[in-house]
Amino acid sequence: MELTIGLIIGTSIILAILCGILSIYYYRHTKKLNGTIWVLIGIAFLCLAGFFVWVVWFGL
Repeated sequence: MELTIGLIIGTSIILAILCGILSIYYYRHTKKLNGTIWVLIGIAFLCLAGFFVWVVWFGL
């Protein structure tokens, strides 16, 4: 169980970083809407990781 939660947290953080890189790429190439979408997806991944960190520290 702890390994699964750790993998979810790690994967979510890595995907959020990749989404941040993609959002910067699209912002620089005048595709603001695509950049905004990637930012929102990255925030969603950070929220997912934050939720599982909260579950690990405080329990449900």
